[in-house]
Amino acid sequence: MHPITGHGGNAAIEDCAYLANRLQDLLERGQTPTYSQLQDIFYELQEERRPRTEFLTKGAHRLARLESFGTPVLKQVMLHIFPRVPCENILAGLAESMTQGKPLMYLPLPQRAKRLTPYDDEVAVTPKRRSALSSYTWVLLFLLAGSLRYLLPLDATSSQNPANLTESASWRHYEGRTYFCISAIWTVESYRSALSLGPLLTPIPWMLLSEYIGWHIAVSLYSALWVLGTRYRGFYHPWPRAVPLAAAEALLIALPVALWGSVIFKDIALGAFTLYRGAAPYILLPVLTSLLSYVFKRDGTRWVPALQWGNRDISYTSPFFSLIFIDVGISHISFVMNDLIPVLGAYTVSLPDEVVGFVSITLLIMLWLLFTAWDLHRVKILNWALGRAGLYIVLGLALVGPGATLIAAWWAREKVWEKSRQRISDARYAGAAPQLK
Repeated sequence: MHPITGHGGNAAIEDCAYLANRLQDLLERGQTPTYSQLQDIFYELQEERRPRTEFLTKGAHRLARLESFGTPVLKQVMLHIFPRVPCENILAGLAESMTQGKPLMYLPLPQRAKRLTPYDDEVAVTPKRRSALSSYTWVLLFLLAGSLRYLLPLDATSSQNPANLTESASWRHYEGRTYFCISAIWTVESYRSALSLGPLLTPIPWMLLSEYIGWHIAVSLYSALWVLGTRYRGFYHPWPRAVPLAAAEALLIALPVALWGSVIFKDIALGAFTLYRGAAPYILLPVLTSLLSYVFKRDGTRWVPALQWGNRDISYTSPFFSLIFIDVGISHISFVMNDLIPVLGAYTVSLPDEVVGFVSITLLIMLWLLFTAWDLHRVKILNWALGRAGLYIVLGLALVGPGATLIAAWWAREKVWEKSRQRISDARYAGAAPQLK
């Protein structure tokens, strides 16, 4: 164990705590440990503690290489990038190394024993790294779904020369609202501290990319990178689930301007990209959120890193998601009732390029929600079978459309995820000092 992280002694103490707990378990049952029982305990200790020790050892070696400028790249990272790492990332990294520890279960608790982040065995969620095979399988599925429009016939026309629904105002509005839902999720995820050091740091390049190469390609690439960026053990616990409180407040204030920005703003020129009225909200939401968040950060009570552990952001993100859900759901119902149903059966199927692109987006959203349900089930946040989740997704797509279904699922995900991170029982801490509020 390299001494640079200071976990060598911690690991030894945790081994002793594990051994002491098991021995006391036997004594509490009125048993005197036999030689074979002691052998079993030491064997279990070795098997139980090996992954933890390997995790700490690898972390120490990585930090040693970083601080010693092990490669030219690491030197640049240490000198120019690491000083700009948000403090919550440092805290989260420390939390991941601490929550896997073993407390001494039979000793009186010291002051301030009720820690901000629970031990892994105190919560319902079961943190574990997603396997490379699973991650790359989902990545491949997302890339295939994003390529769908190149596999289907385009610009097929009917012999009856049907009116093109994609030219109607209601279609444009509905399509724009669906894409707005995706941009809203991208904006929220950009404030997730676990993703703040990678290509998903800001949604703006992805929105520009969507306008240039198509939403189906950008969404498939984003989804693939999100899968790869969240495969590590600590993503669901103990890394923070909450977005910073300043950003959560800013999201709710920026939403009305962004959601109805197409009525207020004219075309926006940005470099080689021209964002037409329907696309203006995609950029407005992250830009306004970033500006407002910067203003709110100046109030220190809104920028305490510890606030990212807890559910304070949900009081702002819940109305944020609900407003989008209502607006987009109404757009879906209006389009289906007023434009789609009247022409069903009257014409043969027409597949213009925009329709195929929207079908690809719908398939990607469905696949994304299936992945989310599968991943939450994997870490025991959600106990739904994949078939049950698929049924709910199909019903949502039919009733309120892909955009509103995505928003509703993400809204529910935040709540069940946070619930799974709370201590199952506080009985052990009944006499300890209160937790930070």
